[in-house]
Amino acid sequence: MFFFVWSWKKLVFTYIILMNKFWIKYKEEKKLAKELKKRQENVRKIKERQKIALEKKIAKEKKKVQRKIKILSNKERTKGEKKARLLIWKKQTKKTKNISDSITKNKNKAYKYFQLYIRLLHADKDGYVTLACSNKRIFYTKCDAWHIYSKQRFPNIAFIEKNCRPISKWTNKMQWSSTGERRTNVLTEKEDKELERFSQENIDRTVYTKQYYKDITEKYKKLCGDLKKTIAKQK
Repeated sequence: MFFFVWSWKKLVFTYIILMNKFWIKYKEEKKLAKELKKRQENVRKIKERQKIALEKKIAKEKKKVQRKIKILSNKERTKGEKKARLLIWKKQTKKTKNISDSITKNKNKAYKYFQLYIRLLHADKDGYVTLACSNKRIFYTKCDAWHIYSKQRFPNIAFIEKNCRPISKWTNKMQWSSTGERRTNVLTEKEDKELERFSQENIDRTVYTKQYYKDITEKYKKLCGDLKKTIAKQK
């Protein structure tokens, strides 16, 4: 009986010890599993945070790139607009300059033939003219034609024959002024009054076009040719 009781107690004690070991092991395993789960959760959260941070970084970089592209496109557009405006301005300037140059060229040509005509008109049969500035006689090719009323200030009387006389090149170069006294020496009273009246008229500069100067050039070119032939025949 004693053996039986002792065996039973031993068995219970052994069972308790075993159960205790199993319980401790179970608790440790449970704790490890909990820690492992916690770690896994932490790793997952870290990965999620990293993913969100990476997405934000990518979005930020994308916005930055888009901003740069926009700025560059704006700059390119601005450059393109500037280039276009510059080209338009150059074309307009070139056109205006060409028109202006063309008018100036034809005007100078018209003055050239008109002044040649004045020198030939005042020349004698030998081709000599009497200068308005000194009354000296000189060959028509060695002198200039002087506008009594300035051709720049009074273009409306620039091609009137009474307003132009032969003068020496040096005197013309020194810009011999058309004072009242000098005009009286060159012009008659009637001519002076007539030219003065013309000079006081309103000047419409729009009429002085390329064609206007071309017509004058053609007119005086023909007259110069006729006068040259006349001088040659008189010789």
